[in-house]
Amino acid sequence: MITIELSDDEVDMLIHMLKSKQSIAEATPTVNSILSKIRNQITDKMFSKPSATERILDKLKDYGVK
Repeated sequence: MITIELSDDEVDMLIHMLKSKQSIAEATPTVNSILSKIRNQITDKMFSKPSATERILDKLKDYGVK
């Protein structure tokens, strides 16, 4: 799971876009900047090295610890 960090205003703008059934192609520059921020955060998190805690938890799962 990837957690995306957005401000309340950014979330409100995205919700408004979805409710108005606005396509991404018609999105305002502000919404495009929010979508770019989301894309960058996902890319950063997909290619970042797992933290020590994540590596330990993964190793524990290998041993059957939940």
